[in-house]
Amino acid sequence: MQEGWVNLAPLEATPFTRCKSALKVMEAAFWGIPTVCSPTPDAERFAAAGALLAQSGKQWLAHLEALLDFHYYRQLTTSLRERVLALADVQTIAARLLAEVHRERAA
Repeated sequence: MQEGWVNLAPLEATPFTRCKSALKVMEAAFWGIPTVCSPTPDAERFAAAGALLAQSGKQWLAHLEALLDFHYYRQLTTSLRERVLALADVQTIAARLLAEVHRERAA
């Protein structure tokens, strides 16, 4: 994966695939590679971090064509790993959950 320039993660819209994780989005981001993917609930949480959601063929094509623009690609991939890790890192998520527990206990 680290030698690619874009990660594609198309999924058929079924109840099963709506439950799939965005693992491929996270793996690609680790290497600074953007992902164009189907809009599953887990992938949607990474939209602000750089996951490009595409439902129709036109959307897939538009995202892929946009990624051919060097400046857009560079802007999207700069700090991609850090943005995705902020949403997926186990230690970060655990710290947020613990902070919430402490707030609830203090209230």
